[in-house]
Amino acid sequence: MYIVSVFLFAAAANLDSFVVGLSYGVRRVHIQFRANLLIAGIVMLGTFLSMVLGAGLKGLIPAEWGGRLGSGMILLLGAYCLVCFFARRGEGEAGPEVKLQYMGLRETAALGCALTVNNVGLGVGASIAGLGLWLTVLASSACSFLFLYAGNRLGKSWLSAVIGGYAEPISGVMMIALGLFELLG
Repeated sequence: MYIVSVFLFAAAANLDSFVVGLSYGVRRVHIQFRANLLIAGIVMLGTFLSMVLGAGLKGLIPAEWGGRLGSGMILLLGAYCLVCFFARRGEGEAGPEVKLQYMGLRETAALGCALTVNNVGLGVGASIAGLGLWLTVLASSACSFLFLYAGNRLGKSWLSAVIGGYAEPISGVMMIALGLFELLG
């Protein structure tokens, strides 16, 4: 059960990496191995720091409420993803434009920081919910790397138009499932 929770967290927290990879792939921008490795490293650091913060906050919260609070945070973040997705669909807003033809170090670091933002709130919640630090950090970093790579590869194919628009609600549903799994399990 514990491993399932860790990998649900890692997948949900990093599904946005898949979307970013798709958007770069559609524009024929290849994300190089070193750039992807740097991005995964930044995600790893951000997840680690957020989980350490969550562990610190956990000491201030009664033990019986820690898991519930963390699960609740993950549930709320999942619901927020769904609300944002449906709000944008109602406005007819397209996804963000990516205009880079070559990813330099600065662009790679900025992308890594942007992809880490999602992991911060989830990392705090996962730590409070009781997920282990090192396994969660490593799983999150691995998912970031793999999802960015897979999205970039798939983005160069015809499937990108089908999958790309649904990654955010899928991520939201996965976070809600993780929150419920932790809350009820």
